Amino acid sequence: MLLGHPSLVIATAVLLGALVGLCTRRQVARLRYRLNTERNLPEPGSRWWIVAAAVLTFLGLGIWQTLTPMAAHGLALLPLAVAGPALAAIDLDVHRLPNRILAPVAIATLAALAAAALAVGEPLHILWAVAAAVATLAVLGALNLATDGIGMGDVKLAGIIAAAVTPLGLSVLWIAIAIGSGLAILHTTATRQRGPIPFGPWLLLGAWAGTLLSLGMTP
Repeated sequence: MLLGHPSLVIATAVLLGALVGLCTRRQVARLRYRLNTERNLPEPGSRWWIVAAAVLTFLGLGIWQTLTPMAAHGLALLPLAVAGPALAAIDLDVHRLPNRILAPVAIATLAALAAAALAVGEPLHILWAVAAAVATLAVLGALNLATDGIGMGDVKLAGIIAAAVTPLGLSVLWIAIAIGSGLAILHTTATRQRGPIPFGPWLLLGAWAGTLLSLGMTP
């Protein structure tokens, strides 16, 4: 446990989530991520759900942090926790995940993985994480070429998620991708949506679901 008493960890997580959510909502409200061809799209609304999503994300991470002996690996999840609400909001609005957000998140995730691997004395963890990320990029990249259902932004986000969760176990990665894909399929079927879908939010939900489920897999 990195911060001491569980109640302190959870309270800090909720506070950070609220701050990240408020800042994210304020930033995305400016719509600066929209391209010129996207300027005439309908307004996305107030999107207060961003704050709730950020709080729940950090709360889940805080709970995970207090219950797992692998607390150091939480460092690799922080970049996704910070950027996840913004990525979800943008994808839901314009069906796109900007490289200017994905690239810093990828770099921060790799740096956090290296720090966590050194902290626990397991440098091979970062190699496994990178290998899992490359394999995920290859598989979903092939799907991107074969179908219109998944975009390159989704492929890159899945690669980042693979790197972040693989130190918790390969099964966590499989569960994360399976849950994210399953939720996307259920939503698409229920709404009878056709064409490309915003897959990013479902991938992120799957990542956090897999992370929390990893608590039951930890010896």
